[in-house]
Amino acid sequence: MQYFICGIISFLFSLITLPSVAQSSVSTYHFEAGEVLDILLLSQNPGSDSLFKIYGQTAFPVATRMSYEGLPGFKVKELTQGNYQPGSMILGKWQNLEKREQFLHEIEKEVPDFHAQRRAIWPNFYLTYYEVPSTLDFTIDREEFNVVTSLWQKDEGAFQEYQQQWLQRVEQAGGKVVLLLKDGTSPFGYYYQPDLMTVVTWDDREAYEAFVENTQALDHQGVLHLNAFTL
Repeated sequence: MQYFICGIISFLFSLITLPSVAQSSVSTYHFEAGEVLDILLLSQNPGSDSLFKIYGQTAFPVATRMSYEGLPGFKVKELTQGNYQPGSMILGKWQNLEKREQFLHEIEKEVPDFHAQRRAIWPNFYLTYYEVPSTLDFTIDREEFNVVTSLWQKDEGAFQEYQQQWLQRVEQAGGKVVLLLKDGTSPFGYYYQPDLMTVVTWDDREAYEAFVENTQALDHQGVLHLNAFTL
């Protein structure tokens, strides 16, 4: 068990570092219907590696026992729109929604200082999880220009119109929607929960910036907030 836990910790450290030249820049993901996709947006306190090791020895065994599987994550390069730039975007998988939500109850009983540990390591910790309705496969290449955009609605009808036009302009501008997520959930204390989250791959920065300029003319009345950063 000790070697297993150490392996998990080493693996999760690798999620928040850039891939070495020996590693592929491409990460491929597969989800079956009913599985749950975690997206964590984190910024880590400097000098907290020792605290992370303790967290790994206490929290990770509970998560893995309840079906958690760590997936390749990403360093966030820059903020392009909005007001929040995480240091990393971490992805994870759970067998089903019941186990994902049960973990939130079990971990507090087994590791009473679980949330305090998280705060000591990550001053910014935002979590949204999504139950996958049907088979989902997607691939992200770190060498391409990838932009994660989150949108929150203020008025449902106006937001739906904006969303439709926004996605149309992505396509018209040559962007490739790699991942599109709706109906996510953020647990208490970790709120992010956009109404729409996308990962879009662009030919280059210039193509993306032209798209952003083009969308400024859209009616934003139904949009509460927009946040975007590059991977």
